[in-house]
Amino acid sequence: MSDQDPYCYPGTSVLINKFGARDQDTLDLREQVTTKKALRDLAKNPVKGNFDTEHLMEVHRRIFADVYPWAGQQRIYNMSKPEAVLGGHSVVYGDHKDMKQLLDRDTKDLGRLRWDDNNKAQSAAQFTKLISNVWQAHPFREGNTRTIGVFMHQFAKERGFELDRETMWPAASETRDFLAKATVGDGKDFAKRVLQAHQINKERNHPELGRITSMTAQALRMMGKPEIQFPKQGDELKGQVLTVSYNTALVANARGVHAFDVKNFAKTPQSNDRVNVSIEHAITARSKSDRGDEKDRSDDKSQRAQDKIPAKTVKLAPPKLSDRDRSR
Repeated sequence: MSDQDPYCYPGTSVLINKFGARDQDTLDLREQVTTKKALRDLAKNPVKGNFDTEHLMEVHRRIFADVYPWAGQQRIYNMSKPEAVLGGHSVVYGDHKDMKQLLDRDTKDLGRLRWDDNNKAQSAAQFTKLISNVWQAHPFREGNTRTIGVFMHQFAKERGFELDRETMWPAASETRDFLAKATVGDGKDFAKRVLQAHQINKERNHPELGRITSMTAQALRMMGKPEIQFPKQGDELKGQVLTVSYNTALVANARGVHAFDVKNFAKTPQSNDRVNVSIEHAITARSKSDRGDEKDRSDDKSQRAQDKIPAKTVKLAPPKLSDRDRSR
């Protein structure tokens, strides 16, 4: 940025802020704490609107109202940022003088999108192109990627193709790279990530386990969606912890994948831990418990028949968690 950047304290590259912080590290820390709280609030109480320019401005204001005096206002200064994914070149951002017209046009185009589950690949390609156009306008001096993240997730949810946030943003800088590449016509990676996030969001509603974490959904997907076994009280099993999903640990061994209540462990296990556990607190498959007494009256014949089915060998391949960072 130029030394004449009107958004910075004179003689520095530190943005003028409500904390009065003149040191970049101090500002970064305080901004992160404050915006995390705002983002949690937005997840619970999203902005109501028509996904137009005013809607986008309000999302930004809600995120940064306690950080920057210009939160929710479009920038008054043209800018550039080198992008490693573009060979050090900047995205061609919108001219601040034409910002209102750009955003009105791009949000109107986005509003016409209709997701088609029968043609998800084409829908994802259209969505990524349209949302990257809104991001390319870059209406704010700071916080564009975080704002477009909230905006796009709310839009997707309301249009019936909700995206899993953890899958979509394992590292915010990576998603920013996808956005930057999409502005020059290379949206394949972005569209692929959207499809994956849409599918994982569906798979988090597991037919037997109920609602599971993104990490667990991805792990089970990588393993070919194995059948989950539910040990009975008194059983003893050894294995390797695949993931812990809320109050349920999934432990894998040569006999399959087994679901354990974490209360069976003195300390909540971590992924990849080797465990030897005796079941005191048994859990029941959600699909079985949902059928209630009707299932219980089917006597023990079906259970005995299941016991005779050879157990499948499951190859362990627990995914690794990516380090998360926050794009500027």
